[in-house]
Parts: sequence; C-alpha cells; structure tokens
Amino acid sequence: MKDIKDRMVRSAILTVTVLVMVIIALVYYKAKDPQVVDSESKKVISMSIAELETVELVDNTDESVKVTMRFGNTNKGLELLERIAVNKTTGELVSDYGKDPSENSIRLFEFTLTSLDSVRTITKKATNIEQYGLEDPICEVSMVLKDGDKKRVRVGRRLVTSNNAYYMKLDDDDSIYVISQFDMNNFLMTDANIINM
Repeated sequence: MKDIKDRMVRSAILTVTVLVMVIIALVYYKAKDPQVVDSESKKVISMSIAELETVELVDNTDESVKVTMRFGNTNKGLELLERIAVNKTTGELVSDYGKDPSENSIRLFEFTLTSLDSVRTITKKATNIEQYGLEDPICEVSMVLKDGDKKRVRVGRRLVTSNNAYYMKLDDDDSIYVISQFDMNNFLMTDANIINM
C-alpha cells in the first residue's frame, strides 16, 4: 500500500514538473524575437540635410507624457521651433516636463536622420506590425522634404533578446529593420551618445 502511495506521489511530482517545463518553454517561445531575414547592415535613409524642410519628432517613451518637437531647417541645420509636452490621459499641456535638446543632440539627430543604417532586416514584407510595437510606436519622426516628399520613421519596441536594439520601419518600405541603441538615443536626442563619445 505504501509502495502505491509513493508511486502516486512520484507520478504527481513528475507530472507537475513536466507541466512547469512546458509552460516555461511556451513563454520562452512566445518571447523570442522573429527570425532574421538578412543579418547584413543596410543603409535605410541616405539624404542631405539640405533636402529637409521640416521635421517632427514624437516621443512616446514616457508612459504618461507625449513630447512633440518641431524643427525647421536653417542654413546651419535643424533648429527647434516648438516643443510640446502633453499628458496622455488628460490631454493637458505639461509646461515643466523635461528640457529642450542640446545643440550637440540636435546635430546627432540630424546625422541619424540623413544617414541611418539598420543593424539587420527582420522581414522584407511586414504583415503584422503590432508584434514589433510599430502600430503605436515609442518614437516617430516625420520629415517633409523641400521637394514636397514626405518620409516617416517609426521605432517600435526593444528586442526581447537585446537591450541594445529596436524595431524600425519606414512608411514607404514594407521591411522591418533593427536599429541600434545609439541611433535610438539620437532619435530621442538624449545626451547619452554625447557623453559616450
């Protein structure tokens, strides 16, 4: 009788252990990043700063505040025209949120806008941009060129397998790219890259 109880206990423990392992495997499988289509770096934006008329940056990295910055192009490069911070819940302006970007941050932002390389390509034909965090991007840059053309860059979520890379998409391109933390810092005009140079 005791032998039967011992077998039942061992069997129950084994069953629970297998179930836990299956659940962990499923969670890990879901958390994996999509497979890479092309692991080569690719130039995804290449233009002269002189081609830009205006640029708008929307920063959604803060859970409660959305920051929008508008830039005009002058003979010395991009110049901040307006910076607006809005509470995402109430829609009210937040007057004392953050600070204007430094001159060096703006120059690195220009550099990234005019010469952006991807780290790799995830897919060449995106069908579900939500899985990359691109439906509601954490950073969005809209550019109006002097010839009237428009370009928009959307930066989505951080890769699950890397803290130093983000998903990125251009509106006129079906591909999903991965960009570096360095380029993300430049888009958000943090001083992190200036400090690390």
